[in-house]
Amino acid sequence: MILWTILMLIPTPTSMPTPTSMLTPTSMPMSTLMSIPMLMPTPMSMPTPTSMPTPTSMPTPMSMLTPILMPTPT
Repeated sequence: MILWTILMLIPTPTSMPTPTSMLTPTSMPMSTLMSIPMLMPTPMSMPTPTSMPTPTSMPTPMSMLTPILMPTPT
């Protein structure tokens, strides 16, 4: 954003910074893209296992307790 403002203010040397401006913004998006996927997998991975264990944890102990309680008294 700052680079764009400088270029807008100095349209005269716009021809020269043209290649530099392209390389600069390209480097920024790359870092941003890498950061976005890293942040996305983190929250997505957390909710996924949390949601699965929640329902699975309930049926698991209930199912295990049911057969264990039955054979125990029997």
